[in-house]
Amino acid sequence: MKQVTARPQSAARSAGLRVWNAARLLLLVVAATLMARNIALLGDRCRWVVACPYENEYGEGILLWNAGMFAQGRSPYHDYNHYPFVAATYPPVYPLAAAVGVKLFGVSMAFGRVLSCLATLAVVGLIWVIVRRTVRARASPWLGSALFLAAPIVLWWAPLMRVEMAAVAVGLAGLYCVLRGGRWLLPAVVLLAVAVYTRQSAVAAAAAAVVYLAWIGRRRSAALVAISWAVLVLGVFAVMQVSSHGWFYRNLVVANWNLWVPAGLWRLWKAAFLSWPLPFLMGAIGAAVVLVDAGIAAFRRQSHRSDHADRSAVRPLLLFGLYFVFAMAASLTAGKIGANINYMIEPLAAACIMTGFAYDWLAGRLASWPGRLDRRRGHPGGFSGGAPRQSAERPSAHRRHAREHHGGGRRRGRLHPRGERRRAVRRHRAAAARREAPAARSAQDDVAFPRRRLEPAPPDRGHRTPPVRPYHPGVGPDRGRDR
Repeated sequence: MKQVTARPQSAARSAGLRVWNAARLLLLVVAATLMARNIALLGDRCRWVVACPYENEYGEGILLWNAGMFAQGRSPYHDYNHYPFVAATYPPVYPLAAAVGVKLFGVSMAFGRVLSCLATLAVVGLIWVIVRRTVRARASPWLGSALFLAAPIVLWWAPLMRVEMAAVAVGLAGLYCVLRGGRWLLPAVVLLAVAVYTRQSAVAAAAAAVVYLAWIGRRRSAALVAISWAVLVLGVFAVMQVSSHGWFYRNLVVANWNLWVPAGLWRLWKAAFLSWPLPFLMGAIGAAVVLVDAGIAAFRRQSHRSDHADRSAVRPLLLFGLYFVFAMAASLTAGKIGANINYMIEPLAAACIMTGFAYDWLAGRLASWPGRLDRRRGHPGGFSGGAPRQSAERPSAHRRHAREHHGGGRRRGRLHPRGERRRAVRRHRAAAARREAPAARSAQDDVAFPRRRLEPAPPDRGHRTPPVRPYHPGVGPDRGRDR
């Protein structure tokens, strides 16, 4: 009887693991130091900007004027060709929230800036919750949220009395509700509509939600979400348009319609990518992996090469991969004259979510690289290290169950459906043979070749793993077989 011993680790595998662990530790230390410095700067800047009574960026004064108009019970969406010649270029949600502070504390930007700081913290918390729900690695939620909080764009834009942080926070809350599904779809529709009325270009979250639901096969839910969202948005638009005598559309759309210049788009993209390249690079990698995986799963379903288990493999991450793509598409409007780097805040939030997945995915691939070298050099087992090998003569109970019921072992964590396909082919051939056979049988044929009486099929009790038969040396069909 052979003795099962642990396989010694190869030198290449041990060296590769040491290099990967050292590089990962060095990267985490450098990233943590840089992000801690930026987060400290963000806290100091928020304290200074909230206490400052003056305008720090173009647009704060206009939003304060809109909040003052709402506090007085008047609409800021009026004819801007007359005095005071001011166009209200943003939807009413954020000015209405800031009007509460104007009503309570007087005309000041402090309350609106506090709202922006709280919205920034909400975005960070939602990134943490979403990544924690969709990714296995424990470090990924902290990495994604810290990358967003330490970004130079956020460092400048977070404490300002502007609508971007609030719009991103409401949109992420809507996507989280879509991710939960079921009865959470109703608040998701409301939140996605509120995001549009916080910033009129915040449509990436709604588009990602509808495409995601349709992609995973929930077309009815996708249609209901799309129709409900459109009815809610258009209904509020109709009310605001009538109440403003037609000037709501002119303030939000016509007054924002500026010349689009490709050089301006390139300038803002370059500034965003060069100032904080890691989340955009990792987010692009994560989104590409998720979308390619979802495309392959959809192709296999269409060609009947996979079962329904593949459909749920990419569900959580596909939503935010689509969100990253649509957010980058929405940032194309940053090329118009007068645009600023605030157009890249929503793509940055989506990129930080996908960075958590990309970190987990790359860590798994790099950690298994020494194991791949071992397999190429003839060492079976790969990354399993010194774990004892299973006996080739007597596989484990799980492997035997997979061979009997699924036609093979495991492939990338899922049971391979080769056996199911073979049984489907046999059933198809048997049905074709029955169709080609003559439908009528004579009495002589019945006497000469009597029909076989079919016994009733046993009730389906579901798949159960067969119990492991205890092994006794020298007894049973395995007598005399070495182990």
